[in-house]
Amino acid sequence: MVLKLRDGSYDYTKSQTLSKT
Repeated sequence: MVLKLRDGSYDYTKSQTLSKT
């Protein structure tokens, strides 16, 4: 799972840290 940012990009780093899905 990746975090979809408001600008439409994806924050893979925070995704790895906050949600390991």
